Amino acid sequence: MFAIDRQTGRKQWEYRGGKIINTTIAIGDGRVYFVESNSSSLRNEPTSRIDSSSLWSSLRLVALSQQTGAKAWSKSITVNKSPYPVVFFLAQAKNRLILSYTTSRYYVDAFSTGNGSKVWSKNHSWNRNHHGGHMYHPVIVDDAVIVEPYGYSLSNGNTVHRGLPQRGGCSTMSASHNTVHYINWDYDKGSMYFWDVNTNRRRLMVGSRSSCWLSLISGNGMILSPTASSGCRCRYPIQTSIGFTRR
Repeated sequence: MFAIDRQTGRKQWEYRGGKIINTTIAIGDGRVYFVESNSSSLRNEPTSRIDSSSLWSSLRLVALSQQTGAKAWSKSITVNKSPYPVVFFLAQAKNRLILSYTTSRYYVDAFSTGNGSKVWSKNHSWNRNHHGGHMYHPVIVDDAVIVEPYGYSLSNGNTVHRGLPQRGGCSTMSASHNTVHYINWDYDKGSMYFWDVNTNRRRLMVGSRSSCWLSLISGNGMILSPTASSGCRCRYPIQTSIGFTRR
């Protein structure tokens, strides 16, 4: 891993360690976090495209200074490897690192950003066994991390959301500060839903839909839905890029 000064183009620092699992790279509060495998059998692998089960051995959760690359801390962690993980994600918010992965179940582990100690751990069954129901990424909204079909408190792991919306077809959820975006169950109508988690109100926008994975993007007070209809066989009338803003 290395950092480049975007003004000068010069390399600021470089980190050499184990094999970094790239879906776990997270940045927050002046640090860079990730999970790496220090398995000795992978040390001399000529490629980082690894399909060996050894990837899940000798795992460490690492924190580096974003400015200098100096190691703040490194903690040994273990994961459920039966069967081996399908997806493996790390997200950072407030003073928590959320590790979320799936085998035959979803597993959610929370660690302290201060020293890497584990704070709480949860697991639950898949929300569904089709259309990517076993590979959702975690969504952090305010003080909760949503790993369908539950939402857990970042601070203590208590369940704060149950019975998340059932949805059809493909796609996963995305979110802004306090709103979750997703495709409605009746996806043949091309329905996009916006769920305010504070008021529990849900607003339906019919006529279009996001992509088969994730194309509802929030930023600067807008929600952007770039068209991603190429090859999609679902029925919906408006196939174009759309931007939503507050009234």
